[in-house]
Amino acid sequence: MAPHIRSGALRTATSGIDPDHILVWGAVAMGGSIGAWLVRAGQPVRLVDTAEQRARVMRDTGFTIIGPVDEFRADADCVHPSDVTSVITTAYLP
Repeated sequence: MAPHIRSGALRTATSGIDPDHILVWGAVAMGGSIGAWLVRAGQPVRLVDTAEQRARVMRDTGFTIIGPVDEFRADADCVHPSDVTSVITTAYLP
């Protein structure tokens, strides 16, 4: 099924990720920041990163956001794209 992009969100049927989670594809600077702020706001978030080692470290130890607005630690699930096997209702592609 081809993705339909609306307002920064990707709506597609792919096929393990809870469809109620917000998926942030790319967990480096932008994606990690977006994911961390969503986690901080209490949203259910999963990050996806193509670097397996980075995904594992983020999943196991969390990550710290340091910026001009605030500094805080976030814990979020981070997976490799091969682990995304369920229907995704909302994904951000920063």
